[in-house]
Amino acid sequence: RSNMELLGQSETTFPVSEIVTAITESAEYLKLNEIDVMFSHFAGGKVAADAAILTYEFFEAIAEIIFEGAKKMSVILTNKEDALTLRIIVNLAGLPFSESWKREEVQACSGTINIMQDDEDTIIALSFEKGGAV
Repeated sequence: RSNMELLGQSETTFPVSEIVTAITESAEYLKLNEIDVMFSHFAGGKVAADAAILTYEFFEAIAEIIFEGAKKMSVILTNKEDALTLRIIVNLAGLPFSESWKREEVQACSGTINIMQDDEDTIIALSFEKGGAV
């Protein structure tokens, strides 16, 4: 994450690989704490720095919430021409996470948050149109 913060101070865009590296490192930490994390990414190219930093902060916020309660987490990062999306599925119904998380910052990057609940899981997605480009 510190690499992203430093890059964000001097660059307006940077490689998606920075997000991938940060999430991979955090996923390893979660695994050491007995949370089964599956991380898949179908992402390349560059994205807006603000959107990239928010994407990692989003992952981090959810990881902190589930740290004591969930045992499984699935994370999928995609970057297509039309959107940068991070989708997280957690085996915890009723996850206390709000669609209004960092609302102003997310909206400033043309982003949205969607939360879906089912009997046993919570699915949370953060998407930025055109990789967060404004």
